Amino acid sequence: AVLADVPSLPDAQAAQLAEFVRRGGSLLAVHGARSDAAFYNAWRAGGEPVLPLPLGASEGFVPERGEAGVKIDPATFKHPALALFRESGDLSDAVVECYRRAQETNGTEGVVARLQNGAAFMAERPLGKGRVVQLFVPLDRTAGNLVACQSFLPLIQEVTSYLAQPVIASLNIPPSRGAV
Repeated sequence: AVLADVPSLPDAQAAQLAEFVRRGGSLLAVHGARSDAAFYNAWRAGGEPVLPLPLGASEGFVPERGEAGVKIDPATFKHPALALFRESGDLSDAVVECYRRAQETNGTEGVVARLQNGAAFMAERPLGKGRVVQLFVPLDRTAGNLVACQSFLPLIQEVTSYLAQPVIASLNIPPSRGAV
């Protein structure tokens, strides 16, 4: 499931989506200026937060006033879906003009990619049998020139492919022919 800068959800829908993830589904939560921090920060499933990190303030730059945006820092990519972009691609050329701050109350736990100013770009956490990936940059032109980068579509494809993979249980014995 993808929430692309969705302000909030009705309680029943939020509970259904959280239960979907807890049972093994995946959620990509993309935050922009419209995302309601109060809703997302209070969203719980089984007593634990649904999202990896609480949302903070929306940050924006106005190029017309001489304000420069911030760039993505591929050197901080610690996530398997981002491995392709650590040393190749043009994501380091993207200028982000709008993003959401993350309230990193648990230190750096969960943050798997950052902007050059140190702000979180992407975070992940397990929820039950599923997983939640949180992007702090909107995936539209309000974010700057990210969507114009050649690596933008491969980035989205890698993240969604990662989320579409089932979480595979680790086995305590190796599988063998004829095992019962």
